[in-house]
Amino acid sequence: MESLAEEVARVWAVMEARMPTGPGGLNPPATEEQIQTAERAVGHRFPEEIRASYLLHDGGYLPSSDEHPEWGPPIEILPLHRIAELHEGLLSCRDTWCDHQDGDEDCGCEWNQRNGDPVRQGNSWYPGWLPLHDGGDSSYRAVDLVPLRGGRVGQVICVDCGPPTQVEFGSFLDLLRAWSS
Repeated sequence: MESLAEEVARVWAVMEARMPTGPGGLNPPATEEQIQTAERAVGHRFPEEIRASYLLHDGGYLPSSDEHPEWGPPIEILPLHRIAELHEGLLSCRDTWCDHQDGDEDCGCEWNQRNGDPVRQGNSWYPGWLPLHDGGDSSYRAVDLVPLRGGRVGQVICVDCGPPTQVEFGSFLDLLRAWSS
């Protein structure tokens, strides 16, 4: 059976075959030290599939898929230094968040009104979200490192100023699989 790191490497190999490396393509690998520095900056350990991915490529540009024209122009997976910078900048927009779980019926926050959504809702950035893609229009794809009950650590969410925050992929590996198809 294939390990998680091997599966991440296999999916990246599919993408690498379709694209150039270097400027406008994929970045060289990150080091373990760079990953640990980024983890300290955001205050959370990254899921293993993200660590494995960054040990292969410290982000870079992925071509959009013909099967998913809604993805628009090439998609940038942020390099580690940009993740830390963006996370810090987005926290400056932070509202007060309710960290409740199921059963906190009296808090009155928007999440309870949505009744069971596994992603926090609000008008700003939550500290447990790891930005991986900046859509350039106040929308981001992020990994949820502290999901609500019913969610999954590592789920990829779409955070936008318009529609509610929602789970887009079950994991970062699922996102890579979709982008490699």
